Amino acid sequence: MEAVAIHDVDATAEDELAFKKNDVLKILCMNEQYWYKAELNGKVGIVPSTSVEMRDYDWFFGPINREKAEEILLERKADGTYSQPDGAFLVRHDESSEGKFSVLVKLGESVQQFKVLSDNTGRYSIWGKKFNSLNQVLEHHRTTSASTTRTVLLKDMF
Repeated sequence: MEAVAIHDVDATAEDELAFKKNDVLKILCMNEQYWYKAELNGKVGIVPSTSVEMRDYDWFFGPINREKAEEILLERKADGTYSQPDGAFLVRHDESSEGKFSVLVKLGESVQQFKVLSDNTGRYSIWGKKFNSLNQVLEHHRTTSASTTRTVLLKDMF
């Protein structure tokens, strides 16, 4: 996830990250109410949550459970057809891995979940190819399959 700095912040402790107004920070973990773990220019540290504004994405649903995510993706219209097209996706916090994300994708009458992997350099992937941000992973999988066994291209929800 990405956030934009609202104002300048000077680091006052070794584990804090300094940044300037309008810097775009990669938010690595949002598990604490007042502090986020973030990265800027290869440096990782904590930042005050009140000093950044999260970029808003329609696909990000935050801390919902898998059951609720599947319910959203498999919702039906009054005529019985699905509200969302195949490939419609959402991102949620992974329930089993703190600070991690899962991508859930509607495929026919079911939903497939992909865990977003991250390495110790802060790069993300679903399968193999690594990117600097979750946003880049999602953009890549709009044109390249997210699955190794069938074609799964991500599409925005309606």
